[in-house]
Amino acid sequence: MEIPMRKSRILWSQFHNIQYPMGYIPRDNLNFKDNILDWTGDSLHTNFKSLFEHLIKRGYHVEILTSDLTKFDARLYGTLMLVDTEEEFTEEERVKLHNDVEKGLGVVVLADWYNTEVMRSVRFFDDNTKTHWHPLTGGCNIPALNALLDSFGVVIGDRIYDGEITATVVGSGDAVNQREVVRATFGTGAGLFKFPKGATIVKFPLRDRTAEFSKQNMNSAQQQVDAPVLGFLQYGLGRLAVFGDSNCVDDVNSPMMCMWLVDHMLKFTTQGSDPDTVLFAKQEVLTEGFVMSQAKLPERTPGVVVSSRVPLQELIHARPLYNVSRYIGRSPSSEGWSAAGHQDDMELSVQGGSAFWKVRLMVPVGLMVVVFAYIVYMMMSRGTVLKMTRDSRMRV
Repeated sequence: MEIPMRKSRILWSQFHNIQYPMGYIPRDNLNFKDNILDWTGDSLHTNFKSLFEHLIKRGYHVEILTSDLTKFDARLYGTLMLVDTEEEFTEEERVKLHNDVEKGLGVVVLADWYNTEVMRSVRFFDDNTKTHWHPLTGGCNIPALNALLDSFGVVIGDRIYDGEITATVVGSGDAVNQREVVRATFGTGAGLFKFPKGATIVKFPLRDRTAEFSKQNMNSAQQQVDAPVLGFLQYGLGRLAVFGDSNCVDDVNSPMMCMWLVDHMLKFTTQGSDPDTVLFAKQEVLTEGFVMSQAKLPERTPGVVVSSRVPLQELIHARPLYNVSRYIGRSPSSEGWSAAGHQDDMELSVQGGSAFWKVRLMVPVGLMVVVFAYIVYMMMSRGTVLKMTRDSRMRV
């Protein structure tokens, strides 16, 4: 088989998805209340199967990365896809990805919602384990993703938007004068918090439902705003395309898929085409750095370290954002990666992990006790039957 060209090779990061039952990962689309858990695997062979088949039909060769970002040769791939990531990233991964993009790697990011108030509102009491289940992260681990992408000037916020996005696709070749209006679901995703000068951002009219989902104001009007949820960035020889939602490529959560948008993002990262083959109503090239004043920098929670495969001491180091009192990285302290912050995380990890594993061990231990009791009962019953048989024969 002929080796495919670099631009047609896509690497899908599977390592950075945390699958149920390793922890309580809440649903990606908060509108669907029947499924409270994100249990479908977030895999190209489960709920992203339609996306996988679409990429194959488009001529892409898709490979799955089951280890961290330090374990692949970026010279072989055109685009790395980070879709709905819940796992943490390491400092080594951040440095390597930065160098890879500078040398020509493209990155496509499809994020999802993250808001600590909403995370508190979706906790519940589980009747089976008799414990309160607290989400380890949001629909996506935005703080970890921000720590990875901040070196490119990209940060995602904590506002939750919902609605429908539209665009006009321009034809090619003989059909260059043709126009087609396309739509897709934006199902409770996130918006951009910060984007660098010279990049392109796209805004869509969406409903801001942050207050509603956090139950701070259930009667609040669903205000429609121009939400910045899509961005395109050239960095060195590489390119990044960032979108605030992954539900539109999820077979479970999306009434209207956004394969047309994925095509557009991949053309940007792999072929170097400018974002004009799809026309957006509100597209802006930034003449200065963009910062979303209405949004907040997502706050970290310690819960995800319980189920993370990333050693705590290897997490991305904390550093200031724009030299203000807001930090990106594992520790929120002003000293960056402090020993105190590290110790607090370790204690929370041990406490949370202890409770988590106690619950997981109760079920198999309980089953073993039941099976053992059943075996003893059967042996005793068998002994009683044999004794009764012998007694009856002796009487005869």
